[in-house]
Amino acid sequence: MQWQCLHCNQNNDESNKFCTACGNVRESARPGLFCTSCGAKLEWSSAFCSNCGTKTARLGATSQYLTPQNWAAIAHLSGGFGGVVLGVGCVLFPLLIWIFKRSDDPFIDHQAKEALNFQITMLIFLIISVLLCYIIIGVFLLIPLVIFMFVTPIIAAIRASRGIEYRYPFCIRFVS
Repeated sequence: MQWQCLHCNQNNDESNKFCTACGNVRESARPGLFCTSCGAKLEWSSAFCSNCGTKTARLGATSQYLTPQNWAAIAHLSGGFGGVVLGVGCVLFPLLIWIFKRSDDPFIDHQAKEALNFQITMLIFLIISVLLCYIIIGVFLLIPLVIFMFVTPIIAAIRASRGIEYRYPFCIRFVS
């Protein structure tokens, strides 16, 4: 018995999980596409098999996409998003990720603490710069600070998504 690759139409031996011509994974080897009980093909959005009614892994499928690297990247980016949306959310969102996800993986723990420390430090620097605006010096500090506050977490998120630990420069480590 053979199966045909959906990518290149190559016929492959039944025992192969990957296409011998293009390396594409066999559809039945992909988790969540076929029912584990009856083998029926499933839609990605289905929570239950339409053939036998078995609960599929689809309900928890997002966990395979939210790896520790992704959670770390979310922690870095959530500070900027929280700052724009809620103001003090720049500290709140990384704090929530650190509190609820730190026990899942040491990488999430470390990177969420880094993001939290950075956001606390930047909030303090921002308050000082705004106060110094009254004597004009703060204007010259505020513009580079705001650029730094938005660019650095993006760099950190990119590195974290690749599994590389990132340490923010000019950051006071309040949470260790």
